Amino acid sequence: MNTTWLAAAAAMGFFGGTHCVVMCGGIAGVLSGGLVELRTKQGAARARWREAGLTLAYNAGRIATYSALGALLGVLGGSIERFPALRDAGLAMRVLAGLTLVGLGAHLAGWFPHFARLERVGLPLWQRVAPITKRLLPAQTVPAAVGLGLAWGLMPCGLVYSALAIAAVSESAPAGALAMAAFGLGTLPALLAAGAAGAQVGVLLRNAWVRRTAGVLVAVAGLMHVAGSARQWHTLREAAPAACCQGAQAAD
Repeated sequence: MNTTWLAAAAAMGFFGGTHCVVMCGGIAGVLSGGLVELRTKQGAARARWREAGLTLAYNAGRIATYSALGALLGVLGGSIERFPALRDAGLAMRVLAGLTLVGLGAHLAGWFPHFARLERVGLPLWQRVAPITKRLLPAQTVPAAVGLGLAWGLMPCGLVYSALAIAAVSESAPAGALAMAAFGLGTLPALLAAGAAGAQVGVLLRNAWVRRTAGVLVAVAGLMHVAGSARQWHTLREAAPAACCQGAQAAD
């Protein structure tokens, strides 16, 4: 996979962080709130270490789900690339991925709020998964926190779907998983910023100019990818008649 795409995925996670706090920050709060009793019984210092462990476990589960989804889409994208007859479909996927990045960039910059409607795509699946998360709360053990993260990774999220568009054009399972892992790691600062220790990061991500700059960079990356896919499509179209003529001459 192109390192530019990995950087784009990580940047999407980092600069889309305020969206993550809205969608997933509540879970971080629940993990912290579930340890109030432990702070009383075991002392604040020990409870803080326990809280840190549970937070890392939750995020590990969440990123694992992202990576698994990325691997699946990477396999799909790679399968399409292996069949010449489906090459146009592969190029269409690349264009769609680029346009999704453009939409996300506009959304991050605050210019395209309707992009959030993309989140409705995963709502039917989430309605089946949501009851599982309720059974895992309050998550006061590492297995429960990991399970909660695995389930929460399926929450409908336009930001995640945009990252999955990158995974879909990665052409292999490892590359798709790596793209989504980079995205997931990019979201960590914002989610950790839900606590007091990361307050400065939260302020940075909420800054209008930071969000606009990030949105523009993501949108430009998307436009560049659309332009590259269009050039590739044009090259293939020019090469097709030439190959056909060469085949006819060989037959003669």
